[in-house]
Amino acid sequence: MNIARIIIAKIVIVIFLAIVVFCSDIPRAIAGDYMGEFCFTLQETENESGPVTTAPYTFRVGITSMGNNNYTFQGTVQVTDDNPAITGGTGVIIGDDIFVTMETSQQHLTNPWLDSSAAQVHLTLSTLNGTYWTNGMTFNTQTRVTSTFYRGGTVTFTTCP
Repeated sequence: MNIARIIIAKIVIVIFLAIVVFCSDIPRAIAGDYMGEFCFTLQETENESGPVTTAPYTFRVGITSMGNNNYTFQGTVQVTDDNPAITGGTGVIIGDDIFVTMETSQQHLTNPWLDSSAAQVHLTLSTLNGTYWTNGMTFNTQTRVTSTFYRGGTVTFTTCP
């Protein structure tokens, strides 16, 4: 008799949880709404040593809307003659701005360096242009030397190549 009550109670709990999940925004939030692939040009204008001028990078990212002005970003930073940097993160629209936090890693093609970094991107919603800064660490697999770096610059919305 006790076993039957326990089984019935478990069934009622499972049905209740199923109703809560299917009647809420949880399935929609899990699925997300893929918005497409977007490209940006990253132009580094400063590093830990001061102002710099470097060749621009192409940031190619797929964006998914998770609802309520929250987004996920997955993509690459294309680097000429090297492996791409793989990146992913989350963003939120606050007022007229988009704030994105990204994690990035790269294993270089022609040298023993491994890089990882965290970045914040700040875009104006009306133009999708803005700025970025990143702090990172790089490790040389041959010399076993680790070093840190800082980079900052501009972000410009562009068509994908």
